[in-house]
Amino acid sequence: MRKGLMRLAALVMLAIAGLHMVSLMLAGPLAEGLAGALPAVAAVAVAAGLWRGWRWVAWLAMLGAIVAFGAVLGRVGVSPVPDGVLYMLAIAYGAFSVMSFTLLWWGPRAPRAR
Repeated sequence: MRKGLMRLAALVMLAIAGLHMVSLMLAGPLAEGLAGALPAVAAVAVAAGLWRGWRWVAWLAMLGAIVAFGAVLGRVGVSPVPDGVLYMLAIAYGAFSVMSFTLLWWGPRAPRAR
């Protein structure tokens, strides 16, 4: 079951990457620049690590998602990206943070007794 939650977290991270690309397209590459594409690339890399089951990636991604949650909400109203997209990003980061916290709280599975 924990591997399933790890893969679900990877899918949420891929959705975050997609939302970052949508925000880049809506704001325009000139307004966002390379900084608009870097979170999407990082999210795909994190999703690949989560899909493989690397717990250390989940730790780093959870901390990064908590910071990104605040950073995205700080851009509401001042960014060229529509506020609806930013709110969807914030919700996705919040959901990922809760999922990864739950995953890490449970810990690794104990080996079966023989």
